[in-house]
Amino acid sequence: MFNPIKENFIINIFLTMMNINELKLGNYVYVKTTDGFCISEITSLSNDSFSLKTIDGFSYKGKHDGENINFIEPIELNEQLLLDNGFIINKKNKMNNIHLFEFDGINILKENNWNYTIFNNTSHADFYRDKIYIHDIQNEYYSVHKKELILFQNN
Repeated sequence: MFNPIKENFIINIFLTMMNINELKLGNYVYVKTTDGFCISEITSLSNDSFSLKTIDGFSYKGKHDGENINFIEPIELNEQLLLDNGFIINKKNKMNNIHLFEFDGINILKENNWNYTIFNNTSHADFYRDKIYIHDIQNEYYSVHKKELILFQNN
C-alpha cells in the first residue's frame, strides 16, 4: 500500500498546470511525487478547490485559482495505455503509420506518430491535435454514453 509519509509524497512540485475547464469528476491525472508520478482521480471539483485520490488510496484536497490547477499534470495517451485499458486496434497501416483504436463507440485515429483525431460512431471528428490525454478520452466517452469510462482496473 502506498504510504505518503514513508514515500515522501510531495504534492506541490509540478511541471505544468491544467486548465480547470478541461476536467470533470472521475478524470485521471498525474500527481508528482519524489519518486515520479502517481496516477490520481479527481474526486471533487468546485469554484476554488479540488480533491483527488491516488490509485493506491491516498486522498488530497487543494485549492485552485478558478482557471488552473498547478498541482496536477495530464496523463499523455499512448498506444500501451489504450491497449491496457480495453481499446483494440481496428486498423494498422505500417507503411503510412496510421492506427485506428476503438472502444465502445469511441475511436482514436493516430497518424504519423503525432496527429490524433478523436471521434465517435455518431459524429465526425470532435477534435484534432498533436497530443491527447486520458481525460480527453474520458470526457469524450462521457459525452457519448453519459457514464464514466473506468480505467486502470488491471494495473
